[in-house]
Amino acid sequence: MQSDRSAIGNRPVDSLSLSPALRVETRRAYGLSERDKPRIIRAMKEGIPFFAILAAYLCGAIPFAFIIARARGVDIRAVGSGNVGATNVFRSVGKPWGVLTFLLDALKGFIPALAFPAVAHDWGFAAPEWLGLACGAAAIAGHTWPIWLGFKGGKGVATGAGALLAVAPWA
Repeated sequence: MQSDRSAIGNRPVDSLSLSPALRVETRRAYGLSERDKPRIIRAMKEGIPFFAILAAYLCGAIPFAFIIARARGVDIRAVGSGNVGATNVFRSVGKPWGVLTFLLDALKGFIPALAFPAVAHDWGFAAPEWLGLACGAAAIAGHTWPIWLGFKGGKGVATGAGALLAVAPWA
């Protein structure tokens, strides 16, 4: 037989969702108070760079050279230099496919370095000044050591060029 009483106190179950007293009890049980609210919000805001850098790594880890070469029936890791990058696609698959790979690899460095800090700022988080550079470096690391290909990727030249273009367009 199911009880209509809650495990917290001796209140009916249907009153739990609306009870202000229960909210106070829950805060006490977890050790939270109204004073902790700024601390929790600050922790969330400080976590934004971590998630942006992680997303940049995962964006950089998309193996466009592998995908394009595989679509053309070539295992890019077994031909040419064996490197998963635009230059090997250019040599092994063809000029237009190599150019496409270069552009896509450059975009996966450009977009995280430029857009991720802007998105964080638009969502109301104070993005640190170094976040664009860190996201670009994470995208390069993702291209060089992609999780999807056993951490064996390209050299990061095109991805680095895209990240550099985003971080320092006049350099």
